Amino acid sequence: MAKLFSQSLLILFACSLATPALATAPKKDAQFEARFQNLSKRFQGALVVGKKSRKAAKAGPTNISSGRTGIYVPEVLSSQDLRAVLVAQFPKLKKCYLASEKEDAHPKPVKTILELSVRRNGRVSEVDVLPRRIKRSSLGRCILRLAPTWRFPQFTGEGDDGITQEAINASFPLSFQ
Repeated sequence: MAKLFSQSLLILFACSLATPALATAPKKDAQFEARFQNLSKRFQGALVVGKKSRKAAKAGPTNISSGRTGIYVPEVLSSQDLRAVLVAQFPKLKKCYLASEKEDAHPKPVKTILELSVRRNGRVSEVDVLPRRIKRSSLGRCILRLAPTWRFPQFTGEGDDGITQEAINASFPLSFQ
């Protein structure tokens, strides 16, 4: 009986050692995938960062915010304003990705959602990277360090209803290849 009990413990111990190896394989997160696809449709595809960055940057809108003159400050930032700043950051995002390839074993392409909160003064106040497994990776940590340094055009945040919006939130689907 004691021998059977010790064999059972040994089998149980062996199974518990094997479990973490299985847990490291990325799980499909249906909610993340659905949100990524929805955001990609809005942007006519995910924003591609990597070897094809130059093509993606050329295909994106021009930075109309940098051409503003005088004291004109818009009520809110347009999606083109937000995207233009992000596209301008592609070289730095690419460096994050290339550095992370050495440390992390990601399946390609690496799909992530970058969530930003931009204050009226154009500074990034909050950053998040989804899914969590990417956020915890060296790629995610690099993006979390980089994004707060970006500067967006200022906006007033004043709406027609008299309510002032202190910040705007934006989500971008990114595909690192």
